[in-house]
Formats: sequence, structure tokens, C-alpha cells
Amino acid sequence: ILFFVDADTRISSVHITDALVALEAGCSGGSARVAVDGVIPRWAQIFLRVFSVLYFSNNLGAGAFLFTTRKNFDRVGGFDEELFIGEEIFLSMALKKLGRFKLLGVPIQTSGRKLRMYSGRQILSRSIGIILRGKRGARSRENCEFWYDGRRESAR
Repeated sequence: ILFFVDADTRISSVHITDALVALEAGCSGGSARVAVDGVIPRWAQIFLRVFSVLYFSNNLGAGAFLFTTRKNFDRVGGFDEELFIGEEIFLSMALKKLGRFKLLGVPIQTSGRKLRMYSGRQILSRSIGIILRGKRGARSRENCEFWYDGRRESAR
């Protein structure tokens, strides 16, 4: 069983138990919806809500938490190592071709620091640019500056 969890993400025993139950029931893999920690700006709350409706209604896995079996991971070729972002989207789509992809009922808790550190304009313009370029945009580290610029949130 493989679990992929971002360093700034917290999962609980419920996530592990529910993931194991899903895999035992024949699911090819899965993920969970996302809740962010701390206070985030109002625009970020709206952005996150709209993003979540669009993204998770397509039954895609959040990159902060994914699970599958080694067999299924190998069958779909694992993560696309040419991508700097969005690899969870392509892994989710590939796993869905093998069988049911399960979104767990309990959201994971992940960091809201990027939503606090960058403006809505920065996040929206970068996101739209990547979406319009598709995989080509995700293969360029330069297009992914707020994931790779090394900035840290200052202590409050």
C-alpha cells in the first residue's frame, strides 16, 4: 500500500483506515478533499470553495494526499516525472481507468500558507496560465514560481 502525503499536510488514523477499506473493496486508489489550516483571506476562501467544487466533482485526487497499491501505481507508470505540478491529476486519471477512485469522506488538513503569501491576482493569473498551457505549462519550473521560489511564511 502506498500513501503519498505532503510534508505540510496532516492526516489521521481515519484516513488510513478508510483508505485501506477502499482498497480492500477493490478501489484502484483515492484521495480526500482539502481543508486549509489557519486564517486565509476572504478571496482565498471563495477561490478554494470554487476550486474544490470544480476539481473534486471530477473525482480527482488532491496532491497533498493520495493512496493506491504498488501494483496499481506500477501498472499506470507512477507519477509523470516530467511535471513540476499537477502530477496528481494525471495519476488520478490513470488510476480511474483501472477502477473506482475513492474520495474519502473526511478532508485532510493542509497548509494555507500559499494563500496567505500571494495575492489572488498572482495565484489566479498563474493558475489560468498553467491550465491554458496544459501539460506543457506543468513541465516548466518557471511557470510554477510560487511552488518553487523558496519563500517562507513569516512568523506572526
